[in-house]
Amino acid sequence: MTRLSRREPSLPKNYSLMVAGALEQHPRMAKKGEVVRDTSINASAARAAFGNQQARIDTVPLDQLLPVRVDIQAAAAVAHSVAVRDSAPERRAVFERLATAKLFDLESLDLLAELSLATWHARQQQQLSSGASSGATVPVNVVEEAQALRGRMLSVLEYYFGSHPSVGPKLSVVRAGTGYQDLANDLQVIADLYEEAPLKAVIARDPMHYQAPDPARARELASAIFGALGLEGEGETQRLAQSSQRAWTLLSRAYDKLRAAGRFVFADQEDVEASYPSLVSFVRAPATRRSPSPEPSPAGTTPASP
Repeated sequence: MTRLSRREPSLPKNYSLMVAGALEQHPRMAKKGEVVRDTSINASAARAAFGNQQARIDTVPLDQLLPVRVDIQAAAAVAHSVAVRDSAPERRAVFERLATAKLFDLESLDLLAELSLATWHARQQQQLSSGASSGATVPVNVVEEAQALRGRMLSVLEYYFGSHPSVGPKLSVVRAGTGYQDLANDLQVIADLYEEAPLKAVIARDPMHYQAPDPARARELASAIFGALGLEGEGETQRLAQSSQRAWTLLSRAYDKLRAAGRFVFADQEDVEASYPSLVSFVRAPATRRSPSPEPSPAGTTPASP
């Protein structure tokens, strides 16, 4: 299966000649220096869009998920703005001509607006789940043991399987998590990997770092963290996080295709740096990789949000 890439799709050398006719009617162009502005997202429309796209979102393989380095909802709003603008008849006609010449997949434009809304909703649901536990506390000793266990188990797996074509990407996803919820999710994933027969046959021979009770203890600590956070269940939390990342992956893929084509065909008519911005660069996000580093409180507990 082809892996997703953040690189923009390449264009053939004769691209400019093949699309020259597409611009003859001079559709309405974005003004020089005009910056794409995020549109207001209607929550009801976003929920409906997610329902329409959920089957597509759920099929994205875990080993193809793109890392999240942006504020997903802000990025989705910007992508939605671009989709609405480029779906207007005059601009859409340009992309239709590209599609006729087999230089552009029109589905990227057709899906972008709804994928943007669906991604916004997926992230909203994940945040609502996290917000439900904002007043909870996680015992310091639980967090410290969980961090140490996660580090040891992940190191063992990365040492033996870090470059493995199917296991390696899963470990990368684990390492990209943030916060206490992800710490609990990481422990579950690593415990499952530890008990896969082909992997266990290798790592169990490590006399220094492999410890047979680790998977069971990892699940116990994950359950303790989820319980302290007041979440309904480990599976639901993990499902919401993965759904958000899957939706972001599909949105990024569709937007990057439209962006590559739009930046080329409109390069002489508008400021494409502004009208087709990189979602990663345009939307500034808070740090996405931080390890929970709790400071013991007088009561021996630490806030749920690191």
